[in-house]
Amino acid sequence: EKFGLSFPADYNPANALNGAYLILKETVDRNKQPVLNTCTKTSIANCLMDMVTQGLSMQKKQCYPIAYGQTLTCQISYHGYKAMAHRYGAKSIIAEVIYDGDEFKYHIEDGRKVIDEHKQDFMNMQK
Repeated sequence: EKFGLSFPADYNPANALNGAYLILKETVDRNKQPVLNTCTKTSIANCLMDMVTQGLSMQKKQCYPIAYGQTLTCQISYHGYKAMAHRYGAKSIIAEVIYDGDEFKYHIEDGRKVIDEHKQDFMNMQK
């Protein structure tokens, strides 16, 4: 914070970084090598910076460290997007899966898809 970073009021970056460190110690790349050994220090720092500036926690499964070659990235999960939406005023998030064979109609309103009708046959649903 003394260097100009700001964090959400309900977020403790020190706790998030300590938790992320424990997760990073056990995270491996696709070759089963520890990401702390194979990824660049700059990409690890950027991954952690992405996490804290967005007010997310790896321990809460709001984001995941994913290695692409020697670059570690911070991949936001559904839980992370949901946490950020609630933090900035969303009251509820309602989601439904549309399965192959379902019938639905929608229209676009202010650049967003609004579902008008969704008919779902029980036999279309997958486990």
